[in-house]
Amino acid sequence: MTGKRPPPERDDWTEIWGRRIGRGLGYVVAVGLIVYLVVTYL
Repeated sequence: MTGKRPPPERDDWTEIWGRRIGRGLGYVVAVGLIVYLVVTYL
């Protein structure tokens, strides 16, 4: 056993939507942090 997992199935809707939601939240948090830092320190 090499410890590698098989690639996930492409049709798994939970993987697709989980990735979309995670990326969307990441972008929102990143933009919010940038706006907060600019408003606070400039």
